[in-house]
Amino acid sequence: TQTLRRGDGGFYFDPTNITWFGPLAAAEPNTGFLVKPPGGNTRYGGTSGPDLPKGITATRADGKPADFDTGIGNFPDGAFCSKADEGNLSRSWYEPLTDTWNYVEPYFSTWAYDPPGDTYFSPNRQIPSPVMFGSLLAPQNSDPNKNGWKTLLFCPNPAGDNHPADGFLHPPPDHLLLDLFNMPVVEPYAISEPFSTDGKVNLNYPIMPFGYIKRTTALRAALHSLRVTAVPQSFTKGKDWKYKMRIAPRPVIINGKNESRDLDNPENLRYLVDRDETLKAFDDFFDDYTTKNPSFGFFKSATEICDRYLYPKGSVLPANSKITWSKGENAIKTWWTNNALTGDNMREKPYSDLYPRVTTKSNTYTVHYRVQTLRQRPFTGNVNQAAAYYRTWDESRDQVLSEYRGHTTIERYLDPEDPRFQSTYTPARDRIDVETQSLEDAYRFRVIYNKRFSPW
Repeated sequence: TQTLRRGDGGFYFDPTNITWFGPLAAAEPNTGFLVKPPGGNTRYGGTSGPDLPKGITATRADGKPADFDTGIGNFPDGAFCSKADEGNLSRSWYEPLTDTWNYVEPYFSTWAYDPPGDTYFSPNRQIPSPVMFGSLLAPQNSDPNKNGWKTLLFCPNPAGDNHPADGFLHPPPDHLLLDLFNMPVVEPYAISEPFSTDGKVNLNYPIMPFGYIKRTTALRAALHSLRVTAVPQSFTKGKDWKYKMRIAPRPVIINGKNESRDLDNPENLRYLVDRDETLKAFDDFFDDYTTKNPSFGFFKSATEICDRYLYPKGSVLPANSKITWSKGENAIKTWWTNNALTGDNMREKPYSDLYPRVTTKSNTYTVHYRVQTLRQRPFTGNVNQAAAYYRTWDESRDQVLSEYRGHTTIERYLDPEDPRFQSTYTPARDRIDVETQSLEDAYRFRVIYNKRFSPW
């Protein structure tokens, strides 16, 4: 068995010496697997089989399932490093079998590739965030020679590790590396200045101490455009394999007759995020503030979004059931176990899209206030009772002299011209080394909006 391929991804030699249009059971090349396949007659469809010898299932050095990337389009999966999505020319072709025209948006089309032109995707769509580095090998201090098939972990559902709550195998969490990168909001226009979080949604949506207020609208908006991709390993099973099949019928030979069999994959494996179920898990996480101790129950870094499950919406494969949240999140853990054919890059892609849109350090605040000038009637009784008298407000005897109601928007910002960043003219004791010291002390505040509430 060989795995040599042409430039279009097809096998250089057909191992069975039978063309694509031959019997399905015989025409499929035999390759190895990246995840342990289910029982039965099992194989990848078309040219999607990985470049592994027959009978080999790739595993990490610790024996756990490999961290592999899903190949682009109908290309095979493997040990890849996520490529920037640069877009593609719009093109069309005629499909005589269905008498229809098919149109390709500016996106990768691997079986009939067009070189990129003037329809490139924006830089933020090509590389939305540093989560794209999740395909890089994860170092191991004990033995640097055993890094194969183990990559940086930026999601809660890797094929080979447990969820962090069940015994994290990447201590400290790999996602803390993401804090080294600043992702400003630049689309649809340059909203954020350097070190600013304008345009981002704070993950800590509860308003303390008003826990009864559900302020989830902004986070729901950030979750709306995400897609959770999950591929069941059963898609490689039997003669009706569906993995990476194009959407068009193909002529095949069945019982010696030329027939047209629909080789489509009718299921959409890119699920919307079920925001209700996802936020139920968030609420349970926030409840740790009262059930454990005050150091729990809130997000300290935006990178911690990589520890939270994103629940798929609707009826999902392989069981065509709805995944709902429950304490312990066992349902979604089992669901991901049954979708082991999903590459590491696809598991982390929704987090790559979400991470640059969220923060835990909002730099713009709107403060609502109601200020009153109060006067208490002087106390004339026993001096030993004076303290208790002045601690109590009595509407019948005391007066509100004036009142002001309104709201003010305050922005926290860094001044690039702050003299403390300069080493020439600032005394050494006042300098801030931007390479080694925190910039917290350099933040300033300014009022950018002020509004008085005056309904009468």
